[in-house]
Amino acid sequence: MKSLPLLHVALLRLLLVLGMSSGAALAQETTLQEVLKDKAVDDFWHYDSLDSAMAKAKETGKPLLITIRCVPCKACLGMDSKVVNPTDPELRELMNQFVCVRIIQAWGLDLSLFQYDMNMSWAAFFLNSDRVIYGRYGTRAAQRDDSAITVPGFKKALSKSLKWHQRYQAAPEEVAKEFAGKRGPAPRWKKTEDIPAIPKTVRWDKKLGRMTAQQTASCVHCHFVPAAEMMGLMSLKEPITDRHLWAYPLPESIGLSLDPKEMATVSKVFSHSPAAHAGFKVGDEIQSIEGQPILSIADVQWALHRTDDEATINVSIQNATGTSKVTLRLPKGWRRNGEFVERTSSWDLFKVKLLGIAKMQALSAEKRAAAGIAEGEMALRVEKLAPSWGGINKDARVAGLKEGDVVVKVDGKTNIASHSELLAYLVQEKSSGDTLALTILRKGELDLIKIPLKWDHRIQALRTP
Repeated sequence: MKSLPLLHVALLRLLLVLGMSSGAALAQETTLQEVLKDKAVDDFWHYDSLDSAMAKAKETGKPLLITIRCVPCKACLGMDSKVVNPTDPELRELMNQFVCVRIIQAWGLDLSLFQYDMNMSWAAFFLNSDRVIYGRYGTRAAQRDDSAITVPGFKKALSKSLKWHQRYQAAPEEVAKEFAGKRGPAPRWKKTEDIPAIPKTVRWDKKLGRMTAQQTASCVHCHFVPAAEMMGLMSLKEPITDRHLWAYPLPESIGLSLDPKEMATVSKVFSHSPAAHAGFKVGDEIQSIEGQPILSIADVQWALHRTDDEATINVSIQNATGTSKVTLRLPKGWRRNGEFVERTSSWDLFKVKLLGIAKMQALSAEKRAAAGIAEGEMALRVEKLAPSWGGINKDARVAGLKEGDVVVKVDGKTNIASHSELLAYLVQEKSSGDTLALTILRKGELDLIKIPLKWDHRIQALRTP
């Protein structure tokens, strides 16, 4: 074989170089940020890389600010844009004192570290390289009202975290003990992908996995995780508690509203609530709950989440008269003051796979009177049945349940007051293979509908084709 002329060799080398350059350019164009169109991210962020950020924090001695963001979700977009590319000079200066991390997917998430209300599309953690958590920021209320999280409140949380970090650097063992309550017990599954239902879930013909520039259609959303955890527990015949269902209670559940522009300052106290009986007043600043330092509404939700279903807790407050203690007595069932069916995580499991009812509403006093149902008696109207999605759950429809039916008894019980309580009854008192008997009122006539419960095969994965 003859050797190639020198000119041909030179041309081949040039083509190789050009090919490598175009390949590199293509790789640049197909980064995860580009695919997600997440372009406004400032260059000081460690993008979807906790390990590099931890190493940087250890090297510099800075604390970490970690935001967890579902990029496609519109909820919390305003707050996210203000933080991810800060134009507020004070906010930027505060954030410059942190190593900043932007996590954009739940696959690989360390559930022993990141324990928070995952029913929201933006959340923040403040911690150090020793994994001591100073606090959380963000609240589920922002999913329906953007004003529930604010830059002023966030800046106050950043500032307080920096002060706590300075204390930690001076006395790490002492401060670590003070903040030990910010970490919960070891979770049932350490990482998201360890939960049985997650790796078996298929969306858009792709199994859930780590999102990359080459594979982006099957992202693990944060709200998948609480549902998958409960499905895993049910598969193992382990109990589902009120803490699982009514997780991370909002302050309203104990009778408080907090000012989103402050850290945890009371803006309203509801009459006849546990908070009112305890003596909370407008203007009270919550300093700690059971000795756990508080810097945000998210911290209050975390402390309430870790509280027992019937408890007496001590709260330290500060106001114009100084610092004092408030004793908050929470009666049995206090968590149930809120609804869990409003959360995104309730859709796949509770609304589709267990019963197939998308929405139920308690009848108003006027409609009760018209139907001849006394005040206080059970009356839940089926507003909307869930789509069957190829038969994922059409049992309620096949059994004869219709939109507009009013459920007045469940297995003969009349003390179930909400859609959430009905679904809680299912997972806490019933098993797959049982039958659910609903006494319904339809066009003035009572009828009995028996629905076979067949969820064992449905809870192996969140979604399948």
